[in-house]
Amino acid sequence: MKDWTWDETYTRGWARTDDPRVLAVIERDSSPSRPDGDAFAPTLVGYGWRHNDYEIAQEVASDDDVLRAFQRACGYFGILPAHTPETIVTRYMRIFHGTELTFVSSTLDRYANVVIFDTPTWRNAVGVSDDAEDVLAGERITWQAYLDEDVYGVGTAVRATQVLDDSDVDLNDWDVSIESWGHYGDESAEEAALEHAAWAIGQLPELLPIA
Repeated sequence: MKDWTWDETYTRGWARTDDPRVLAVIERDSSPSRPDGDAFAPTLVGYGWRHNDYEIAQEVASDDDVLRAFQRACGYFGILPAHTPETIVTRYMRIFHGTELTFVSSTLDRYANVVIFDTPTWRNAVGVSDDAEDVLAGERITWQAYLDEDVYGVGTAVRATQVLDDSDVDLNDWDVSIESWGHYGDESAEEAALEHAAWAIGQLPELLPIA
C-alpha cells in the first residue's frame, strides 16, 4: 500500500515508487465522461426528483418498454424512489416486469441519481444466470464514483536528476504527464498510476548506486 500525498486543492496526488526519479500521479477529472456501462445494463440517469428529469444512458433494445414502464410508474404514483430502496414502484417493477432496480445517489448533490435495471432480457443477453446475485456491483461502484466526482486521470512525474527520495516534492520541478483519463474511483486510479510508473521506470537508464 503506497502513501499518497495531495495538493492543497485535492486535485492532484502523487506517490513515490521504488525509483526516486519517478512518481505515480493521479489528477481529478473536472469534467468526466459518463461511464460506458460495461455491463450493458439498462440505465437511467438524471438530475431531479421527477420521472421526466431522467434520460436513458444505456439500453438493451428489447428492454425499451421496461425503462419507459418505470418512467410511467413513477409519473403515475408521483414518486421517484431514488433514496428509498423499497416502494410501490420497485414492487411494481419486480412483480409486473421481473426487474430489480439499483439506485445510486450522489453524496455531494442530492438531486443527482442513477437507476440501473436488472431485467430478464438483460440477463439473457449477457449470459447471467437467474440465481446470480449482485451482478451489478461494478456498475454501482462506477456510477457512484461518477456522481461523487471521484474520477481521475493517471500518469507519472519524472525527474531524471533526482537520486534520493528524502526531499520534499514540488511537482512544478517534475515532468508531469497524465497519460489516460476516465478511471473511476481512487483505488482504481492509484493502481493504474502505479502501473504507468512501473513502465516509466523501465524506460530510464539504470539508477547507479550512490557510493
